[in-house]
Amino acid sequence: MKKTAFFFSLFLLAQCISVHSATAFSQDDVEKLIATKLCKKCDLSGVRLERVDLQGAELQGANLKDAHIFQVGAQNADFSFANLTNVSIVQSDFKQALFNESRLDDIYIFQSYLQGADFRSASLKKSSLAQSDFSFSDFSGADLSRAHLSAVDFSDTRLLKADLKRSSIEHSNFVHANMEGCSLEEAKMQAVDLNKAILKRSNLKRAEFTAVSFLETEVVSSPKSRVAK
Repeated sequence: MKKTAFFFSLFLLAQCISVHSATAFSQDDVEKLIATKLCKKCDLSGVRLERVDLQGAELQGANLKDAHIFQVGAQNADFSFANLTNVSIVQSDFKQALFNESRLDDIYIFQSYLQGADFRSASLKKSSLAQSDFSFSDFSGADLSRAHLSAVDFSDTRLLKADLKRSSIEHSNFVHANMEGCSLEEAKMQAVDLNKAILKRSNLKRAEFTAVSFLETEVVSSPKSRVAK
């Protein structure tokens, strides 16, 4: 019985460690972030941030790899040059946040608000973006190759020279999006609204468009792209 209790205690301790200090973050850095909203180049990898106010926080160059972010308010926060690889952001508000030149590969964003956010030259390879609002955001020069976008609002976004190669996009809104010079090579779009979008000088080789609306879209279609009703 004592041995069972001992191992059960070890199990509980292991769970606490996995939840609260999964990889390398310092609890002091977490407390500093919440108290001052200033944590540049901090190591917050694996941290869990739930229902905290990070509006206007300065996290330039911080490491948030594998972090879990739930119901966090981070409007106007600065994550430029930060590492957000494999982060999950759920039901959070990141309106006008800065992510320029940050690493967001394999990131998962669900039911969140990111209107007017800055993703210029950011890496979002293999990212999963679902049921979220990115309208009026800037993805110019961003890498979204092999990303999966589902039920997202990309209306009025800037995607100048963005890389969407082999991406999968479905049931999404790209009305008025400026996608000039972007790459959609081998991308698959289904039930996407591209009305009044700009696709001039974009790479559409072997792209597949199914039930996509092109009303007043500025596009020079590649002869190797495929459009299906």
